[in-house]
Amino acid sequence: MKPKKIALIFLLGTLMSIAFMVGVFLLSEDMIHRQRDVFIRRYPHHPANKENAFDLGFKSYYIAGVGDGKIYLGNKTAPGHLVEVDTMLTDTTHIKIRLDDTDLPFRSPQVRVNPPDFYVFDGQVPCIFKGNTRDWKGSLMMKDDAYFSFAEPIDTTSVVFRAISSSTNEKILGKFTVSDSVTVSLTADLLQKQIDGIFCTDGKLLFGKELNKLIYVYFYRNQFVVADTDLKLDYIGKTIDTISKAQINVAAIDSEKSTTLTSGALIVNKHSCVYNNYLFINSNMLGKYEDEDMLKHASIIDVYDINKNTYEFSFYLYNYKTKKARSFQVYGNLLIAMADNYIVTHKLRSNQFKGMKINEVTNIN
Repeated sequence: MKPKKIALIFLLGTLMSIAFMVGVFLLSEDMIHRQRDVFIRRYPHHPANKENAFDLGFKSYYIAGVGDGKIYLGNKTAPGHLVEVDTMLTDTTHIKIRLDDTDLPFRSPQVRVNPPDFYVFDGQVPCIFKGNTRDWKGSLMMKDDAYFSFAEPIDTTSVVFRAISSSTNEKILGKFTVSDSVTVSLTADLLQKQIDGIFCTDGKLLFGKELNKLIYVYFYRNQFVVADTDLKLDYIGKTIDTISKAQINVAAIDSEKSTTLTSGALIVNKHSCVYNNYLFINSNMLGKYEDEDMLKHASIIDVYDINKNTYEFSFYLYNYKTKKARSFQVYGNLLIAMADNYIVTHKLRSNQFKGMKINEVTNIN
């Protein structure tokens, strides 16, 4: 055999070997990042159907709260401004919030509306204002007691929050209780550190009003924490995928005495909300037989029963005008989603939510 032919055969063999190794690597990466062929979802027939949509004009709006047949939208770029929308998305009212102390150095204020109460938080001041939706006047409820990154009101005198511990420099959960003075309760037991205690414990803090339970859904692992309002653990639940440890890489920034993500992290649970006894989680993981192309057109929503600690079923939340849902909230038989500059409502079919406490919403004008 001629040397040139031998060299050509050797080159082709080398290229095929490289292509094979690259293919195996890409497949393994896909398996890691999507966990394909590991778990199987249950998809009933059309449990959620689009009802209405409304163009808000800007994508800076977020769901601040829902109640009494109204949806309240906060605005990240205009924190003192709210938009009230009826559940049919046909009538809007603009609301101006007035606070009794406007000289505070606000940095990232957030609004929560739980009729008849509303709250304005800024954990970097730190401060909490509370008021009534009758006049939208907020009075200072707490100031300078503890810094926090996220907060949720649980009743008229208590607010749960997430913060960074000054002693461990790790994420913890806490509670403000306001009477004649402010009492701060902290717990380091609910959030379980895996890597750095900051990014590995990142997640969404929710309050289930009907169950009077706190739920914390981790972003980077297949777990959520259920606790009572005294910050006592009820149980640790698992989502149906198999990512039990956060797949992130972090590095220390010595000059700032902080840590940062050094590469793209695998997000397992992107968004979540709770309504009555059910937890809705927007999963980023593909199960067995699921087509990755579907993720271009819809978001996967997994439904869990908090009372029974069980996975119930899943459904697709389809994009609106190619825009994927960036957050959502369930209220009665409506799923309310924010998709870019649109607010979109979907009706949950009660026959598919058999045994679930899903109440019909009647529009209130």
